[in-house]
Formats: sequence, structure tokens, C-alpha cells
Amino acid sequence: MLKMFKATLIFLALSGPALLHASEVYINDQLRVGVRPEPSNSEAPITVVTTGEKLEVLDSDSGYLMVRTSNGVEGWVKEIYTTKEIPAIIQLRELSKNTSGSSERLQKLEKQVAVMEKANQVLNEELEAVKKEKSRMQMELMSTQIGEAGKEWLFWVFGMIALGVIGFWLGKAWHQQYVAKRLSGLRI
Repeated sequence: MLKMFKATLIFLALSGPALLHASEVYINDQLRVGVRPEPSNSEAPITVVTTGEKLEVLDSDSGYLMVRTSNGVEGWVKEIYTTKEIPAIIQLRELSKNTSGSSERLQKLEKQVAVMEKANQVLNEELEAVKKEKSRMQMELMSTQIGEAGKEWLFWVFGMIALGVIGFWLGKAWHQQYVAKRLSGLRI
């Protein structure tokens, strides 16, 4: 029984914060503020300004600011409703505009990249074909050079053999004449 009580306490201790955070709320910063003719709430507003509207500050008095609206209306608003920072809702709108423009640019760039990748693939295929043709032509050139060298080599070999045969025949003829002269015209 004591073990069960301890287990229940541990469960409640661990799950208690989760039960407290079951719902969340957010503060809305969108306001509508009355612009009054005097720095008090006793006068009815002349006009109403909303979140994000830019106001020119002309004066201040006991928690109120004398402002001029973008329409040229002058009056007083409570200082606590104003901020020197651009409100988050306005910043969010600007970022959303920028994001949508960026998304469109990103899509265009992605299309351009796809086109360039296809062109690159075609060029790579052409390059491979050119490399194969170059290799084939180099082999053909080498075989032609070897063939030319072989023909030249055969020309020199046969030329040397022919010179040797002619030299031998001339030498033999000279030798026969020399011997015939020595032997007084007899031939061997």
C-alpha cells in the first residue's frame, strides 16, 4: 500500500507541470487608441489610430503625448500605448512580404538550376564523345606513324641489301679482272 502511494505521488509530481501547460495563451498587440483634444480621458476622441500607424510627437504632458497623425490631425494619446519600436505585427507583415518574394525568386532559381544541370549533362556527354574521338584519332595517328616508320625502315633495309649485292657484284667483277690481269688473261 505504501509503495502504491509513493508511486502515485511520483506520477503526480512528474505529470503535474505537464497538466498545468495543457493550454497556452498569447497576447494580441493590435490596439485602437483614441486621439483626444486634451491630455485626459474626459474628452471624446477626435480620431482613432491603430497599431503600426506612425505618429509625430509634438509634446508630452503627464503620461500623454501630443501627436500628429499621417492625416495631419493633432491630439493627445496615452504614452503607455506607444512604442519607439515597430510593432511585431507590422514586422511580421513586412517579413511575410519579403518571404513571398524570396520564395518566388527561389523557385525561379531552382528552375534555372534544373535547366543548367540538363545543359551540363548534355555538355558532359558531348565531352565524353569528343574524348573518345580524340583517343581514336591518337591511336590512328600512332598506327600511321608506325606504318610510316616501318615503310622507311623497310626502304633502308632493302636499300642496304641492294647496295650490298651491287657492291658484292662490282667487287667480284673487279676481283676477276685483277686476277685475270695477273694470270695474263686466264680466267678462273
